[in-house]
Amino acid sequence: MIWSAHINCMADDTIQIDPKIRFLISVPDWKPEEATPFQGFSLSLCRNSGFLRFIYTFPTDIFELTPVSMPSRIARRIAGQLPIEWYGQSPRALKFMPAPIEIPFTVVILDESEKISDYQDWLDQSPGPVTVIAKEGGHITYNQLSFDTLRNRFIEICDELETIANLAGVAEAREAIKSWVSPDERKLPYSLGGHGTISPNLAVLSICGFTSLADEPFERLGDESAYIEQIVHTSNSVLDEREASPPSEATLDRFCRERLEPELML
Repeated sequence: MIWSAHINCMADDTIQIDPKIRFLISVPDWKPEEATPFQGFSLSLCRNSGFLRFIYTFPTDIFELTPVSMPSRIARRIAGQLPIEWYGQSPRALKFMPAPIEIPFTVVILDESEKISDYQDWLDQSPGPVTVIAKEGGHITYNQLSFDTLRNRFIEICDELETIANLAGVAEAREAIKSWVSPDERKLPYSLGGHGTISPNLAVLSICGFTSLADEPFERLGDESAYIEQIVHTSNSVLDEREASPPSEATLDRFCRERLEPELML
């Protein structure tokens, strides 16, 4: 259950907010009571694949894109220090427990078949803020979703949380989010046709700042060498990025270090 206990209480009962960014995608046609060993996948989740592409290019926590963290960002992603957190959840599971206040940077993406009114009671009862992305009526609509709109929403959340006396880390969170910088845009030295065989590599390269990765749909269908050529090109580019930012050089930035338990710093 995603809403499991995340409370991080300090000595004086002050609650430290979690800097992690989490995405929950509603999967209304995912019925656990009908699951079988032969169950395939949710069609609604497949339709929302565009959201997944957005998620893996978005920062994994509010400090990832700060100027002090950018130099080690790719190495930390490679080393697994910045894991992406997204979960497909049935509407019943999403609304099973109120959203806690200590994980305010949680984004819920509704299916196009759902209405915000279906979640209004849950939102009203949740002590913590949640960002809802919906076809209509959410904090952000499908058409409005972008890097800037979600960042602005997180700043609004910080403004809301600032009025709560026993929360720690709100001012630092706002400062970090406002300081976000985008990776430099880069271009690959070769052309690609869009195809599922290279999608994992393109996901990695997009995080590294490469844009306009697939120039056109893949047209050389049935030509085995064409598939292999694209896989080799993009795999070599991924390995080049790994060599340029080896996991061994991944370092925790200053903000993350401040949030580690003292015994873990030894």
